[in-house]
Amino acid sequence: MAVGLEEKSERKGGVALYFPANDDEPSPASSSTPPKLPRRLSRRLMESKAPSTAEEIEAKLRKADLRRQAKRQRAGYSMERRRTSDIVRANMKGMPKQDPAAIIARCWRSFVQTRKTTFALAKAFQALDITKESVKSMEFEQLASKINATATIQTVKALLVRLESRFSILRTTSGNKLSMEKVDHLLKRVGFHGRSSNQVNKTGRSQTIGFGKAAKVPCKLSRYTVKVVLFAYMILGHPETVFIGKSEFENALLESASNFVQEFELLIKIILEGPLRTMHEEQSSTPSSIRSQLEIFDKRWCSYLHHFVVWKDKDAIFFEENMKGVARQLESFMAQTSKLRLEGDNSNIAHDTQVSEEQKILREKLQQLGSSENSSSVAGSSSLELDSEYSPGFRPVESSKPEQPTSSSAMLVTENELVANEIVHDYHHFLAVSSNAPTEAENSLKVKLKKTMEKAFWDGIMESMEEDEPDFSWVIKVLKEVRDELCEMSPPSWRSEIAEKIDIEIVSQILNSGTPDVGYFKQLLDFSLVTLQKLSAPAKEKEMEASYQRLMEELGDVSFSGENSKRPFALLMVKGLRFILHQIQNLKEEIAKAHLRMVEPLIKSPAGLEYLKSSFAKRCGSPADAPTSLPLTRQWLSSVWPNVELEWKEHTDSVASAISKDAGVQPENLPSTIRTGGSSLIPSKIISPTSGTSSHGKEQPECKGERLDLLIRLGLLKLVNQIKGLSSDTLPETLKLNLARLRTVQSRLQRIIVISTSLLVMRQILLNERLVSNPSEVDSILSTCAKHLCNLLDIVENVGILEIVEALGIVLVDCDSDPKKLQARKQIIANMLIKSLQAGDVVYNRVSRNIYLAMRGIVLGGSSRKGRQLAEAALLPIGAGALTGKVVEAAEALIVMAVVSVIVHGDWYRELIKNW
Repeated sequence: MAVGLEEKSERKGGVALYFPANDDEPSPASSSTPPKLPRRLSRRLMESKAPSTAEEIEAKLRKADLRRQAKRQRAGYSMERRRTSDIVRANMKGMPKQDPAAIIARCWRSFVQTRKTTFALAKAFQALDITKESVKSMEFEQLASKINATATIQTVKALLVRLESRFSILRTTSGNKLSMEKVDHLLKRVGFHGRSSNQVNKTGRSQTIGFGKAAKVPCKLSRYTVKVVLFAYMILGHPETVFIGKSEFENALLESASNFVQEFELLIKIILEGPLRTMHEEQSSTPSSIRSQLEIFDKRWCSYLHHFVVWKDKDAIFFEENMKGVARQLESFMAQTSKLRLEGDNSNIAHDTQVSEEQKILREKLQQLGSSENSSSVAGSSSLELDSEYSPGFRPVESSKPEQPTSSSAMLVTENELVANEIVHDYHHFLAVSSNAPTEAENSLKVKLKKTMEKAFWDGIMESMEEDEPDFSWVIKVLKEVRDELCEMSPPSWRSEIAEKIDIEIVSQILNSGTPDVGYFKQLLDFSLVTLQKLSAPAKEKEMEASYQRLMEELGDVSFSGENSKRPFALLMVKGLRFILHQIQNLKEEIAKAHLRMVEPLIKSPAGLEYLKSSFAKRCGSPADAPTSLPLTRQWLSSVWPNVELEWKEHTDSVASAISKDAGVQPENLPSTIRTGGSSLIPSKIISPTSGTSSHGKEQPECKGERLDLLIRLGLLKLVNQIKGLSSDTLPETLKLNLARLRTVQSRLQRIIVISTSLLVMRQILLNERLVSNPSEVDSILSTCAKHLCNLLDIVENVGILEIVEALGIVLVDCDSDPKKLQARKQIIANMLIKSLQAGDVVYNRVSRNIYLAMRGIVLGGSSRKGRQLAEAALLPIGAGALTGKVVEAAEALIVMAVVSVIVHGDWYRELIKNW
């Protein structure tokens, strides 16, 4: 079959072989006329190639044999399939046709067995007997056990998944006409969905996820969360157990849960009984269908979920603060116990062990709220605070442990941050703003407590020195404290002399010798005073010397001889050391103020604002975490946001009106109960003398309409305009450092309302009783009344109606000295004030509204001429033009806070409102 070709030239040729797949197929060589090959195949065959070897030829033969076998097998398989098909077709022709209804019924039975119908799922939920009425009769533990049962959760979950599916189908088939509110952002914060796959497991090791695999697949959250739905029944059944208090958050959640459960049970009833049997009582024409009821149910669910998330955030914050408070109380108790056993009394070790165990449990609870450093920061800060409180004149002992970074939720505000905040906000404007922003009552209580504890401390030293066997250990400790304080404040070159003069070993030997050397201890006091004079300013030297001389003259009359010589010596030591420690404290305060004056220009520069920004980031996290780390700030901004555009439009309209009128306003209609008269609308006669100058020394900028600046300014104005006093629990996180400043503005605003209302009442009395012959004298009389009231409200802490009436009565005496008439007029003024200062009264509403407009004019228009014109335009109609300066002063503080807060917290604010 193979034909070899010899080469007669250097060109190499090849052998072309043909192996037919079928033995019956004729060979091309045997054909009479060889077939014409395609051009491509011809070129392929004519290509020169190396001669085939024997192995290659055998391989090709084997492949050809395999191809022939496969061809025969395919033919056999085809014949078998045709034969089988013919048999099946013949059998089908002999069988009767199946009813399509039977096929559908069979498929439906299969669906019911595997997935169940909506009716069956609703029936299963009804069998649980969890209804709005039944949960009220169950015990709390019984209801909780029933809700947490696996069968209950599975049954409710299956029903809710089906309702979500039905609602999605209805929405799709209706062409998206059904409204569907987005709640994914709320579901992510609920916290009841399962743990993510990359969370830390119980062994402490985290399960890693492939970088390009499961981590990229987002977990779809169920729209109706099972435990949140069941929690609604828990709220309705036992609200007093679920809720800690009864604030507006709890009331709103209770109402929304009741509405949600009502619509949910109505939906179940419609599914089970049909729309014709479950019509709303209010509807008389069309019954409720599943479609309409599903839409109502979804809306109620969204409202309930929103209130649930708000309450959950608030409750978490309250729980965290409560745990911190309990931890501080335990620390306080431990500190007091340790101070009672300074001399080594260990008789109460078992009690201390119990307290330590409880403290450990509390710290574990705190670790669940944050990191492990969270609890240590609370404990450490409270310990240092207690050391300073219970040891007047002594420095707290510093811990040997290195400082560890604390979590953002529990990190306390540092003293440096408080000082920087005060300087940035121009602390000269509102003096003596404390770090914790206590009220005046709290301040007075702390002062009394401090004095009592200090007196008890020094009395204890006196008693220990007057005993038969005197104990001078505390005197030695105080002297050592004086020496250390002087060395710390003095230059290094002085320290050796101070240590030599106040030698603790020599002092101990003299005191324990039994014959106290009065002259030596007077020399110690003299040396301490001279050292302090060298460190003090020249103006303080004479004052310090005079105080010391008075003390020595007082002690000079005491006899140091005789049988009872212990008391005079103890008196000398206690009063002398107390005087020196007091002077040291004053000197340290002067040094601190001098340091502040040195760094004030730096803190007021952009560096100070950047420091406040970084400190806030350490406490509250990055701006990306703002929606979760700043719940109170988010709630505050969301409450202001709906009215921002309306407030800005009203402001711009009032600016245009003020410009067109150029000065003053036209009289407006006052409430019929009180009307101002005379020349109350003449601005030139009642502008405050201080209204032309800014309390800050410079005019504050106006708002240009930028969204964030406008939102923060109006938000601050809304805060101080509340009747209820501001507290740290409800204040936004970004304004915590300014709580005292906001309280001050709120207090001044309420004083302005009281003064304005009092002036209106006084004007009414003067005009109705005809106490003045010339109406132009009314303004001067009211100006005097305003001064009296301002002084009274600034001096007296809690002013009542009687004090206000007496202040106004001083002016009435000059008009008419008849005692009976004066008393009658005072009674009228008191009655009118009591009525007009009640919230909801028409006069109070009008006065407070006008003062709010005056404040808004300054806050948005700045403290320049434009803003003052807006303030006067709002105050003149209520006869309070003389209070323009007071309003400007209060509004300027809000402007400064708004400007600083936008710079420092702007990134967090923008993250919160970026989707609004």
